[in-house]
Amino acid sequence: ALARRNRVLNSMVETGDLNKKTAEAVKHSELGVTRQRATNYRAPYLVDFLEEEMRRAFPDSPPSGAGLKIFSSVDPDLQEQAEEALGAGLERLEKSYPVLRKNPRGTLQGALVAIRVSDGAILALVGGRDYRVSQFNRTYQAHRQPGSLFKRFLYLAGFIRSQSEPGFSFTAATPLEDTPLEMVSGGKPYRPQNYDHLFHGTGSARRALEESMNVASVRAAEEVGLESVITVAKRCGVEARLPKVPSLALGTAEVTPLEMAEAYATLASGGVHHPVWAIRAMIDRRGRSLEPETPPGARVLSPQAAYLITDLLKGVLTRGTASTAEMLGFSGVAAGKTGTTDDLRDAWFAGYTPKILTVVWVGYDDNRALGLTGAQAALPIWVDFMMSSGRVSDRDFPEPPGMIREKVDPETGQLATWKCPEKVDELFIEGTEPEQRCEKHAKWHWWWRFGDEEDEKNEDSE
Repeated sequence: ALARRNRVLNSMVETGDLNKKTAEAVKHSELGVTRQRATNYRAPYLVDFLEEEMRRAFPDSPPSGAGLKIFSSVDPDLQEQAEEALGAGLERLEKSYPVLRKNPRGTLQGALVAIRVSDGAILALVGGRDYRVSQFNRTYQAHRQPGSLFKRFLYLAGFIRSQSEPGFSFTAATPLEDTPLEMVSGGKPYRPQNYDHLFHGTGSARRALEESMNVASVRAAEEVGLESVITVAKRCGVEARLPKVPSLALGTAEVTPLEMAEAYATLASGGVHHPVWAIRAMIDRRGRSLEPETPPGARVLSPQAAYLITDLLKGVLTRGTASTAEMLGFSGVAAGKTGTTDDLRDAWFAGYTPKILTVVWVGYDDNRALGLTGAQAALPIWVDFMMSSGRVSDRDFPEPPGMIREKVDPETGQLATWKCPEKVDELFIEGTEPEQRCEKHAKWHWWWRFGDEEDEKNEDSE
């Protein structure tokens, strides 16, 4: 408003309708507006979202006038806890990192969406820090890069291809090289880097996802195929345009927090996609009762593939990039993924239990660098909200039939032998487990032959 007023004053000076001295004096005066002390209703971001939902839900029969009664899926207690967790979390970040306050173009912002896993119902939605300052609803209006949050589509696509395509093998034990890589993308050289600018050698796909290795993930995308990755992401609920470029695996396509929440909820429900919804019914001022048509859930992933990726994402919280969750106060069973974009502009965390899925985003509206990772900025807010929600317990995700566990060599991904220096228990979709014994550590020497034969007999009898 100030800029617009001053522009008009300058135009008046140019046309001779106002002298320059008077114009300069007026420019330094107050606008004369009155700031509201508070909105006149609770959860203003949510109310705006519900208005948008009404227009989408009833396109042919718009509500008649004011005085509407809207019955939503939102849990009032969870909504209040979400607003508190986001507001307190952003304030805590600014106290811990004072530099975050030094942005003349806008304050630190965030968004939080919580969804009921069983049917896609929105339980809480907070679109920003202070509605009085900014009415921009970041849950569905902000298009941001998800960073490593997108990687789970890549690994999921590999598991699906391995399950359905004879001759193709990509499992949690598949070795991936995290070594320097150069490729051509759009006619230009592309050299993916890890967050720490280090390379971590060869490790399993499980380790690459848990530790969010960028270079290993780009190699995995080459192996799995970007078409498969895009198809899986779309199935799960991502509606954004997904360009077929190598950096897609690292989350360079822009999405909204609500999109990511819907897509992650598909995993939490065991592979059933539920379009997110918030309106149960509405009564207009004439007393007419209207109920929106809610599409039924559709199975888009096999229960085995969904369970396997969930098992990997559980490791993110216990051993990987979100392992600080316990120190922050989280206890219980959950799966999740951190997301951090290039130059540390966006910080994400998406995590779920068998009951509830919550996505948190933190960043600046002007895309200024935040300087913090998803684990530093978004994870603490997620932990605060989840622990106050009462929806976290020690109940594990139900394992579907068709899963099998084998001891493998983590270096080769093949069945471990007694000669392997390290053995790990790994989970596989039945039919995709390795059949070959570790070749690297099973070199026969004449003094080992007798022991190896006896060992193989014992393993076969077990």
